[in-house]
Amino acid sequence: MASSNYRAKVYILNSNGNWVDFGTGNVDIVQDNYKEINVSYLRVISDGTWMGEYNEEMKEIKNRLKSDKEEESYILYRPILKEMEFEKQGSKL
Repeated sequence: MASSNYRAKVYILNSNGNWVDFGTGNVDIVQDNYKEINVSYLRVISDGTWMGEYNEEMKEIKNRLKSDKEEESYILYRPILKEMEFEKQGSKL
């Protein structure tokens, strides 16, 4: 498990425009390959505090976003690219 001083609550927008809670975890930035280019990835690893179960919609979203390098404990594992937007509550990063 990653050791990080940063934690994040991860919400993902579903097809109905509603935010779905995917849990809380420890955040870090790791280097990995994306389309044969080394880039930084935003990785959030579950801290185990979310005790819910994924419903069918959540499973579909997680499978759609899943990376081939993602592990079950990852809540989020996404490349940080210019064309992607990440937001924090109240403003864009």
